[in-house]
Amino acid sequence: MHHVLSTIAHVKRALSETIVRRLLTDLLSNPTNIKDMVPFILGLETEEQRMSMSWDYSDMFSWASYEEKTLQLERDLYKWNDVTLGNCFTFNHRNNTDAQYLGRMTGIMGGFLASLKINSNEYCPWVDTMGIQVFVHPAEEDIFSESVSTMCQPGGQTDIYPFMTAYTRLGGQYGTCIKEASQVKQYFYTGAYATDGCLQSCYQQACENICGCMDPRYPMSQTASACGLTQRNCVDEVTTNLGDPTRSEFPS
Repeated sequence: MHHVLSTIAHVKRALSETIVRRLLTDLLSNPTNIKDMVPFILGLETEEQRMSMSWDYSDMFSWASYEEKTLQLERDLYKWNDVTLGNCFTFNHRNNTDAQYLGRMTGIMGGFLASLKINSNEYCPWVDTMGIQVFVHPAEEDIFSESVSTMCQPGGQTDIYPFMTAYTRLGGQYGTCIKEASQVKQYFYTGAYATDGCLQSCYQQACENICGCMDPRYPMSQTASACGLTQRNCVDEVTTNLGDPTRSEFPS
């Protein structure tokens, strides 16, 4: 176990015997906990270092097209990294100013198509599901590992036909409605304001106030430090005590 953790962390940070024993005890009681530990190791690396450890364009895509025209992968797909998800590739990302596309036709002929590689032989031992996780979301909103997604299974074709549902919050006597990130005390997501982003930002602020660091699994303040394995128990306690938004007062 010590060898595995040191390898993942590029042997940059030595783990004390006390921490190793605690981790081993934790894993022996529940081996699936390794999934929760890895972000607390990778979160201490820089984004550039994490990107180099994850898949690149050619590792994941055989080809991609839009409106039946072949795309240039590195130009048309924006690559970014999430501590939990690894490298992500987004079509029509708001930051990709060189390649913005409009929806002009419905159906397969007017949509985004891609042939993806599973590369299951490269999966980590604790990953028990093969497939590609696909997130369909507004370009102005950020996603994270817990956002709504579709798992595309290997050996077949997955068709996704999204449609938009818009909600209008009444405000007034029904509660305070927030429309802009500037209206709340903290908001660590770079996209447009969303309730999920607000709740995660409040959670992150609580982590920093209590643990002195922020949960590496979610966007953080630029001035905050990421929690490592030594602070993981503290982060878990914050989640247990403050993780239910229905028992706390948050803006909508």
